[in-house]
Amino acid sequence: MPTPDQQAKLEHLWAITASDTDAKRERDERLLRENGWNVEVTVEQIFSLPAHDDAVRTFAPLSFLPRLPRFLLPPSRPSITSRDPAASAHAYVRDLELLSPTAALPDFWVGSYRDFVADVRAQCRVGLVVLTCGEHEDDDAFKREVLCDPEFANALRENEVMIWAADVRGREGYQVAQTLLATTYPSLFFLSLLPAPQSTKPRLQVITHLAGPPSTTTSTSSVLQTLSTVVLPRASALLARLRRERAALEESRHLRAQQDAAFREAERRDRERVEAARQAAALERAQAERAAAELVRKARHAQDCKTWRRYARKSLLPPQPTGAGAGAVRIALRTPLDAQRHVRLFAPGASTLPLFVWAETLLIPPEDTADTDPDAPPEGYHHEWAFRLVTTYPRKEVELVEDGGEGGEDAWRIVKEAGGALFVERIEGAEWGASGDESDDEVVSD
Repeated sequence: MPTPDQQAKLEHLWAITASDTDAKRERDERLLRENGWNVEVTVEQIFSLPAHDDAVRTFAPLSFLPRLPRFLLPPSRPSITSRDPAASAHAYVRDLELLSPTAALPDFWVGSYRDFVADVRAQCRVGLVVLTCGEHEDDDAFKREVLCDPEFANALRENEVMIWAADVRGREGYQVAQTLLATTYPSLFFLSLLPAPQSTKPRLQVITHLAGPPSTTTSTSSVLQTLSTVVLPRASALLARLRRERAALEESRHLRAQQDAAFREAERRDRERVEAARQAAALERAQAERAAAELVRKARHAQDCKTWRRYARKSLLPPQPTGAGAGAVRIALRTPLDAQRHVRLFAPGASTLPLFVWAETLLIPPEDTADTDPDAPPEGYHHEWAFRLVTTYPRKEVELVEDGGEGGEDAWRIVKEAGGALFVERIEGAEWGASGDESDDEVVSD
């Protein structure tokens, strides 16, 4: 177990070599023991090792390392344990606001250092990284005189400089200090995209580094003079060109996106027109098919109706009674088809069906003689009566009573009271009969 003096030398060595793993720290302790706890010799030995290239630092001449003041050395480990970079950044800004409540602070970038660097690169801006140490004797003076200085904040805004700050006692600040090789606090690093040798793409690099007390090296005037005479002359032209190129690229992408959107919209409208035309054509075709089918149905119905009339004339219409004493009733029937009066004898009974059948048979063409009437009705045909029989005056309707029905005698009484004079009245909307030449002749059926 090392003595307190040996432990102090070991921590001093770890601070110089930035050994952050257990393996490296065990190596440092082993070498320090082998060198008789001589820090300078051990540092020389470690920095000469080929495997320690990543640990090379330009802190100061190694001969001065044992005599460096403790406040100039980075802390051996972070003492602020917050792991959230955004929370640490917010806390840093709140501390500045408490330190100088009335100051107009710069627009600090809140987030991790990695995201800050990515944003600096994406926006093609100058970035300023500020690293401070709360244990440093100049820390409060630097924050009050520089970070809270309105002139400093205005200069950063006018030149569109993005700023990120952290305390090296925190995890994020400590890691950034190790990355940027910061050894003295406060430290300011100006970053920018710069031409890279043997590469067509610019790379983010450190333009210059300021470190030291706020009374001299890191005073507001010194920082702004460095910004105006070193940083901006070196970076402004390239950054302006990159922003123009990216703006042109973004405009091109936006235009292409608009064109793609317009093309998709036109394509959508074309598809809708094609679909509408297809649906219209399908509808028209369906309507035409329905109309053709309806014509066929009507034609078949009409033919079946004609066939049924001839069948009814042969099978459903009773023959005329003979002899005057048979109680026959002389029926005179007029139709809306012509002015003829059709006369025929009927024997009253329990059914008025013969009267309706007779009215239907009046529509049979003369060329269709009775000797060719069919013996059976059309298959699947159901006859619908498209007319009613009424007396002329007073108007009374003669009910259709088929065989086996009730009310036939009453219907025949109405016919008799009217003197056998009946009229065919077409039901509204029904198609019954056909046009023919009007005549005042009396037609007497056989």
